[in-house]
Amino acid sequence: LGDDADGPSVVSYELTAITPESGLVAGSSNAVEGTNLASDVIALDEWTNTSTTPLDVVYSFVPVSSDNCVGALFTVTVTVNPEPVVLNQTTMICSASAVDLILGDDADGPSVVSYELTAITPESGLVAGSSNAVVGTNLASDAIALDEWTNTSTTPLDVVYSFVPVSSDNCAGATFTVTVTVNPEPVPLPVIDPLSDCDDDTDGLLTFDMSGVVTQVIGSQSDMAVTFHETFSDADVNSNALGNSITTTTPGLQTIFIRLENTLTGCYVISTIDLIVNPLPVVNLEDDYVICSDALGGGLDSVEIDPGLSSAFYSFTWRDELGAILSTASTYTIDQGGIYSLEVSYLSSATGCSAPLEIFTVSESGSPDVTVDVVTEDFADMHVIVATATGTGIYEFSLDQGPWQDSGTFIGVTPGEHAINVRDVNGCGVTVKQVFIVDYPRYFTPNGDGYHDTWNIPALSVQLGSRILIFDRYGKLLKQISPAGDGWDGTYNGQKMPTTDYWFLLEYNDLTTGAPKQLRAHFSLKR
Repeated sequence: LGDDADGPSVVSYELTAITPESGLVAGSSNAVEGTNLASDVIALDEWTNTSTTPLDVVYSFVPVSSDNCVGALFTVTVTVNPEPVVLNQTTMICSASAVDLILGDDADGPSVVSYELTAITPESGLVAGSSNAVVGTNLASDAIALDEWTNTSTTPLDVVYSFVPVSSDNCAGATFTVTVTVNPEPVPLPVIDPLSDCDDDTDGLLTFDMSGVVTQVIGSQSDMAVTFHETFSDADVNSNALGNSITTTTPGLQTIFIRLENTLTGCYVISTIDLIVNPLPVVNLEDDYVICSDALGGGLDSVEIDPGLSSAFYSFTWRDELGAILSTASTYTIDQGGIYSLEVSYLSSATGCSAPLEIFTVSESGSPDVTVDVVTEDFADMHVIVATATGTGIYEFSLDQGPWQDSGTFIGVTPGEHAINVRDVNGCGVTVKQVFIVDYPRYFTPNGDGYHDTWNIPALSVQLGSRILIFDRYGKLLKQISPAGDGWDGTYNGQKMPTTDYWFLLEYNDLTTGAPKQLRAHFSLKR
């Protein structure tokens, strides 16, 4: 309490009245009205402001000097500001996640401008992050927002922060606590071996059943959900789940992200699994191979089947049509017709994929049996030959060493002897047949140039008994010749006959039936 600065010193005080405003509660040891009081009589008084605004308490004193003189009444007015009151707070986080909490304020009293962190009390099993808050004063409301706690147990654990709020008038409020419950992360059991399977074609893509992975990842944990995602970001926000049947979109190998989430706490972890599509061996065989029934025709009577793959990397199984194993070599030589198969697999136990079973046919071919017919009459205006081939092969035909054709029909064949060649397209032999076209030349030119200088019917040269009588247009016999002879040179008694038509009578035997026949016709002599 004050003294008289320029008069007699005050040696004691009389407390005559204590007048608090409503809402103030006196401390139990506060001063009471009385006399002969010292200057520190109210120094230890405490007042609690139960309102939300400042309240005054007025002490009324009378000073007493050393000569026992009583001075005028003076007052001491104490303004009691309210303390800030902050309610206890709780939050729940996942292990190794940020607390992400803003400290509370006094909702209806003085605003809190800073906080004093007086204690941090974690349960055993919690590990503080390296940058977590520490005990201290003058802290902001986000003092623990970035704190992280790792829960090394399998059950939720609490860490309790103790704070004292401080208002703008530097009044400290009662301690409040922030209890952070740290839930453990789910624990994906160590799969997680890659899933691999053999391709079902050649695109490197495949559909995988992930239901077994779900069971493996969860293990014995309860209240867990598993989802699969193409990217980490999708797994992190739990979007675009792929389901338990996943068709890969990247050929060969694709990494899938696994989100394991506790459905009660929302805590999750992300792991990965590789889906591997192992390629199939590529086998290129013909559908059909041809061998010759014998090698006499110049072709091969066996064929070596070679898929072009190395026995250092692949295994081979050759079978006949009954399924009997014929060979396990990389190539196989076949000398009998039939249906065969080849299975090719990778030697590597990591893949062991087999190519689709290759089924192929080996056919036997050989020289044809050939029949040749002249289907037109002798001396027709146009001659047609039809050759027919029968046998096990595929055949093509040629007339007099001309171009090969698929058909055995030849139209417009000239008179005389002809060779019909029939060959197997796989080189298994050639059959040759001779045929005669019976006709007569329509003209000749006896001019000594070596072309058509005589006239005859050479197709009948084999019939020595045939004869030809040549007449002029008046019926005069000019010459008798044999088809086997040199023919007529266009002279009569050594004289050159003029350019004109001449008639003939042919007496011969049918080449097929042998019956005697005659033909009357004419031809031209041109000079």
